[in-house]
Amino acid sequence: CWVCLGFVVPQFKNENLLESCNKVLMAYEHACQQKGLKLVSCLDESLNCVCKLDHQRLQHTLTELISNAIKFTTEGEITVSAKLFNDELCVTVSDTGCGFSKEITDLEFDSFKQTNHFQGLRTGLTRVQYVVKALHGEITFKNNEANGALVSLHLPIIASKALPPPPNTPNT
Repeated sequence: CWVCLGFVVPQFKNENLLESCNKVLMAYEHACQQKGLKLVSCLDESLNCVCKLDHQRLQHTLTELISNAIKFTTEGEITVSAKLFNDELCVTVSDTGCGFSKEITDLEFDSFKQTNHFQGLRTGLTRVQYVVKALHGEITFKNNEANGALVSLHLPIIASKALPPPPNTPNT
């Protein structure tokens, strides 16, 4: 796996940021309902713009974070918040689950150092960290003040408020 080895080549495309985020959230609504969890979406209107970003890797990152939140939350809710601030995409994924048993540090990849929140080989979390690093972003993992986990993601973006022009239509 090239990502696991730290080789990530971003594939930047101009796409709508709000649509990219909503695709992931819609995919997890049913999984939350199945577990009796509430999926709260707090996507700011500032995301409704076309921006140059590796949207596929952003979606993969959100998928991993939301999937882990669902896996380790037995009751309550998972909240995904996102907004643009000074050419930076700021995303938080928080849950009311078990939280982290210890601090998560950068680029951990050791199947013997496990927390109760990211079990297994933790390859998903490691891939997320490599992707975020390749996109020149930052990600932090903390315990919520009340309970559960809080993951914060910051990615630099190139945003354009203007929507792409409609395709040329022949004059008839």
